[in-house]
Amino acid sequence: MKNFGSLFAFSLFFFLMGCCASPAKSLQISHVSHQDHRSDQIENVRRLKGLTVALTDLDPRNPWIRCSAVWVKRGFLLTAGHCINSHKLVTYETFDEDDGIHMAVVRAVDETNDLALLAVDPTSEPIHDNVIFTDEIIEPGEDVHIMGHTAGYGWTYSKGYVSAVRIGMKGPLEAPVDKVVQISSPAWMGNSGGGAFDSDGHFIGTCSWVSTSGPFLTFFIHKDIISKFESQLKTDYEFELQEKSYLPYSFGSGFAAYRIKGNIFRVSF
Repeated sequence: MKNFGSLFAFSLFFFLMGCCASPAKSLQISHVSHQDHRSDQIENVRRLKGLTVALTDLDPRNPWIRCSAVWVKRGFLLTAGHCINSHKLVTYETFDEDDGIHMAVVRAVDETNDLALLAVDPTSEPIHDNVIFTDEIIEPGEDVHIMGHTAGYGWTYSKGYVSAVRIGMKGPLEAPVDKVVQISSPAWMGNSGGGAFDSDGHFIGTCSWVSTSGPFLTFFIHKDIISKFESQLKTDYEFELQEKSYLPYSFGSGFAAYRIKGNIFRVSF
């Protein structure tokens, strides 16, 4: 009996040790996995900041953020058409504050789908990545990551999800928009022209308008419409800056001259 009792106690000891050791190992693996996910998420948000610029007021004495834009390829920014209004020249800032203020001219506008392409001044174009368009079908329920300047707060990250994809929906001007992605998100004024991205960091649409008829009703122009619009540009280098005068605190006496397709334009500001 003594031998049996000793053997039983010995076996019970190792059973308990094995039972208690396993969860600790599992928790350690889970902790490492969580840290990796957190690092990836932080890096993804930093990347979205680099893809996004702030469109600022032309007056250098009182610059303020009014819209967002994203890099679609070298030399070009994409934004919402209503962010441009009748302007021919815009200024923008990057997330890197040391870059200062840059200039761009309106290259093309799609009023129906609220889109605009801006050709940047190649003499001061900052180093940047470009958005990568998703080749996946956008489906309701997908997570969405949004970068913009919500209510004027620069480079604000927010998260949402796809609610629906709508064809020919009436926009804020009562004109039908070809194709939009409805996203449940806290996007607001200042997000216009900014991008929405899937969980792989791929571009799915540009923020166009927010509905106040219900909570979290935000609408982004679908990437398919943007691809068609952007592909109309035959070359990256049709914009050529001729001369520029833009000194701090010189609002009212600045000018820029540029050439597009052989035509020279001059804009005062």
